[in-house]
Amino acid sequence: MYEELPISMLPVLMILVRVMIAKIVDLDRLTEILRATPLRGEVQGWDCISWVREALCSLGADHQCFGRSVLDGM
Repeated sequence: MYEELPISMLPVLMILVRVMIAKIVDLDRLTEILRATPLRGEVQGWDCISWVREALCSLGADHQCFGRSVLDGM
């Protein structure tokens, strides 16, 4: 299930890790790409890690929503 929730960036005990991957220059475009990344629950072996990998590949290929990024050159 895809769930989109606003969260605070303040430190909390429940978050295990936070990874910064890019400077966002177009938040609307980022949101559009993440919302368009499909859930593939019918595919055997597909999981949330697969979704994140696909979303990051789509974001890295877009060249509009990120400024400087750790995805550069990948």
